[in-house]
Amino acid sequence: MLTKEQFEKLFRELYPDLLRYAFALTGDIYSAEEIVQEVFIALWNAEEKNTSIISYDKYLYTAVKYRSVNFIKRQLPKIRRQTDLDLNLTTHEVTSDSKDMHNLIRMAINSLPDQCKRIFLLSRFTNLTYKEIAAHLDVSIKTVESQMNISLKKIRQFLIQKGLLQ
Repeated sequence: MLTKEQFEKLFRELYPDLLRYAFALTGDIYSAEEIVQEVFIALWNAEEKNTSIISYDKYLYTAVKYRSVNFIKRQLPKIRRQTDLDLNLTTHEVTSDSKDMHNLIRMAINSLPDQCKRIFLLSRFTNLTYKEIAAHLDVSIKTVESQMNISLKKIRQFLIQKGLLQ
């Protein structure tokens, strides 16, 4: 069981790194701070219940990772709505030929399998790196790369079928 002094030392030592980790995962400093603080509170509460934790570092990093992933999962519907809104606003500002192209691109994106679509939207509309997307979705970087390749091929095939590409 951690004493108050041990807990404070652990907090001082790990808080900055955990905050950077959470920020890298969420892209939102305020949410990252909240996540890390919640994790430390959970640790304190677990210690009060005499829960056996073997590695505090591993416990904290794992807890931050899962809370960050849950944060991102809660944000995905908002990102999707904003992406649709951005596409709609862009479509209204351009010519009718461009409108048709934007609509076809949106249709191509919407025709993607769920995981491909999610990864494509995170990559293209939130500017997350493959590493950040992998962390957000709790998948490997190779999975993100593979799903992006599939997405791009399917979008290209869709646009070729519609006569926009050769």
